[in-house]
Amino acid sequence: LYLCNKHNIPASNLKYYVDNRDEVFELGNPDDIKKTILKSINNENRIRSVNGYLKRLDLEIKKIQKQIIKLDEYADLVNDIPANKTFNITGSAVSRILCDFENQLLQNMITTVNSNGLDIVAPMFDGLLISGENDITEKLETALNEKYPDLNMQIHIKPADNSIVFDETIIAENQGLYEVEQYMKDNNLLNYEDTKELFENEHS
Repeated sequence: LYLCNKHNIPASNLKYYVDNRDEVFELGNPDDIKKTILKSINNENRIRSVNGYLKRLDLEIKKIQKQIIKLDEYADLVNDIPANKTFNITGSAVSRILCDFENQLLQNMITTVNSNGLDIVAPMFDGLLISGENDITEKLETALNEKYPDLNMQIHIKPADNSIVFDETIIAENQGLYEVEQYMKDNNLLNYEDTKELFENEHS
C-alpha cells in the first residue's frame, strides 16, 4: 500500500484490508484469507475461487501488479528475472520488488538496534530476534517513519518460543532408529569423528 501511495497507484481495496485487517479475517478462516491475499499479490493469475470483497481485492491487485512493474525505479529488479522463467513473470517481479523493500525496512531496523547498543541474535521472518528483554519498538517506528514518510509502520513484539522438544520415539518411528544403529555397525562407525567423516563424504 505504501508503494501504491508513493507512485499514485489506486488501491482502495488494498487500503481497506490494511485498515480493517481483523474485519476482513472475519470473512472466513483468517489463515486461509491471509494465504489467499498473499497468493493474489505474488501470482499474476486471477484467483477464481473467491467472491465479494476478496474478488474485488484480487482484481485490483492484478491492476497494481501491471502498473508497478512498469516503473523505472524497479527496472533492475524486474529485468533480473531469469530469462528461462516461463510462468508467473509478473508475480515474480512484484515479489522481488516487495522483498527488496522489506529488506530495506529490515536493514533500517538493524541499524537502529545496533545504534542503541543491543545485540541481534538473527533476522527472523519480517523482523528481528533481539537478545534480552529490550523494548525499542518506539525507536524502531520513529526511525522507519522518518525515513519513509507516510509509511505508518507499527512494530509489535511477539513472544519467542524457545522450547526444544526432542522425542526419541518420533525418531524411532519416522527415521528407523534400528536401521540407523545397524548402518553404523555395518560401517564400523564407533564414534562421532567416524560418523562425521562418513556423513560429510556422502551427504554434505
